[in-house]
Amino acid sequence: MLLVWEGQNKALKGGVSVVLWVLWCHRNNILFKQEMLDFDKVTEFIKFKAWSWLNAKVNNFKSSFFDWYVNPSICIKIA
Repeated sequence: MLLVWEGQNKALKGGVSVVLWVLWCHRNNILFKQEMLDFDKVTEFIKFKAWSWLNAKVNNFKSSFFDWYVNPSICIKIA
């Protein structure tokens, strides 16, 4: 059963924003700093940025970065 909390909709919208922002930044680094496409780096940065945003913006989000890194979907359900 999926538990719904007041910040869940905000979290989903924020998640999409984080993904787009990180992809845009990585694209700029490829174009302007001659970096190579690095899927692992992008994935890691998305996870970190999403956790940082949730931690700062959603009052009842109390998951550690380790818990988030291992299984973000559980953190959203229990937050």
